[in-house]
Formats: sequence, structure tokens, C-alpha cells
Amino acid sequence: MSGVTAKSLLVAMGLYCSLCATSVTAVEVQQNQLYEGGTLIESGSLGLSFKIPDGWQGAWPAGSELFVLESQALKANIFVYIDQSGEQALMQQMAQPVPLDASVVLYPKSAPQKRNGRLTADYSIGNMPNMEGRISAVTGKGSTSVALIAVADQSTAAQVWKVAETVASSVKFSAPKPLAQGGGDGGWSTYMRGRHIVRYYSGSGYHEEEHIWLCSNGEFYRSGNSGGYGGGASGATGSQGSGRWEAQGSMNAQGRLILQYGPGYSMQGSTPGFDWNESGPGGERVTFTLALANNKLYLDGTQWLRDGNNRCQ
Repeated sequence: MSGVTAKSLLVAMGLYCSLCATSVTAVEVQQNQLYEGGTLIESGSLGLSFKIPDGWQGAWPAGSELFVLESQALKANIFVYIDQSGEQALMQQMAQPVPLDASVVLYPKSAPQKRNGRLTADYSIGNMPNMEGRISAVTGKGSTSVALIAVADQSTAAQVWKVAETVASSVKFSAPKPLAQGGGDGGWSTYMRGRHIVRYYSGSGYHEEEHIWLCSNGEFYRSGNSGGYGGGASGATGSQGSGRWEAQGSMNAQGRLILQYGPGYSMQGSTPGFDWNESGPGGERVTFTLALANNKLYLDGTQWLRDGNNRCQ
């Protein structure tokens, strides 16, 4: 999948593990919550569910778009991601090399085939000749798919494929449920309340990092830093501010995030042999356009990650 990272894949490494046959009540997935084996995980807004295998545990880490399954006994992980590009687009991506990270790339050994209603393709691992990979994608009635990739040592590959197939068989699709709506604001206020969102950028020796904490009491805190190098020199800047925030609009459309700064702001910076500080009166009003696409959050068309909020609730 050219340009696709592990965020659009499921990675399974380990031995066969059967799922509980007993009926269980689905649990709506929450960030930073640990779930034990046998738990039926549900995302109502996406309209799907799957079951955690016995002997495994799972969590949705803050700031990640992957649900992570882990077996400490088997030293295995499973990462689950939802793809909403449609089956044909997904098949085209599966026919390309799949970079899991900077050092692990899966190269297709066969064109994707449709078997038993699922897209399947086999892969070699570029710098790990003793490893093999297989991707299996389950698609619902619409364009929503759960893409799975299994990576295993050649000696256990057949057993690992069974694990991936078992997880795939547990996937159930349903009609998506509307996100919870807020009071008079139509929903975006409820969705953004209590969140910590983060934006990163890097390129050509330059980097930026920006954080916004949206507290439930209506206050916000914002901080950022950037730095880079060139011509043998380097520099760095930092900024921070606070005030009141408001989000407007319904969740089924674009919304607005308004940051009304309080008095005063500060910036700090440094270059070789020189440090500086700057402050101002504050009072600025900043507005962002809010949007959700494929369960990703965008401010003015730029993706922001949703992280854990340890500063305020």
C-alpha cells in the first residue's frame, strides 16, 4: 500500500488462539482503557465490533488510531485499524509495498485475491528473510473495511494466519450510530470537550509541535515549539497562551473551534549565543474549521492527533 502505514493495517504475530464462544455484551471502545480477553469491542460511530481473543488484552492508546491487542505469553501484538476507502481502492493499495515503519516494508508476492468474501495477499519482509506476511481485509456492505496484516516467522506462519482469520471472523458490521450530540451547540462542543489535541510537522531540517488542551470548564491552554538548522546554525522557538474556548456546529457537518485568548502571551527563542523573550497584550481571537474524515480530526484541513489529557478534564 503505497503511502499507507501500519495505521491502515492489522498486524498479527503469534500462535493460534480461539475466541470465546459465549455471548458477551459489547463495550464501546474508550481511549486508555485496558480490556481483557473475551471482551467484545464496539465502535458505534463506525458500526463495527470484534472480540479480543482469550489470553490477550487490548487497549486504544491516546493519540493513536490503532486498537492494540497484546499477548505477553506469545510476545505477539495485533493492531486493528478501520479503512473507509472502499474495496477497490483497498485492493489497489494491497498490490503495492506496505511500509509498516521506517525499517519494515512488506513486498507483495502475489496480487490480491478475493477468497471467501475477503481480500487476501501474501508478502515477503524486505530486511527479514525469515519472516512472512499476509494481509486479509474484511469489508462491510458499505465502504468500511477492517484491514488485517499478519507477520510471522516462517516456522509459525500457518498458525498465525489462523489467528488472523479468527479475528477476521469475529468482525461484525452494523449501521453506524450518530455521535452523541451536545446541548444547543449541536455536538462539536461535546466532542471537543476535555480533549488534548496535537499537531506535528517536520521536513528539510525543520520541525513544529503544537498542543491544545480544551478543558471541560471552558478554559484552554495552547503551547508550541519549533526548531531547525541551516548554514551550520540551529535555532528554536516556543510559545504559550490560554483563554476560553468554544466549539460550534453539528457533528454531521463541519464545525468551528474558537479560541479567545486572555491577557498576555509569551514567546521564547534561542539561537547560538543568543536567547530572547517576547510578550504581548493578548486578547486575540482565533477560529479553526473542524472536520472529521475517516475518523481523523482536522483543523483547517490539517490533521491533529487526539492524545491523553493529563492537564485538565
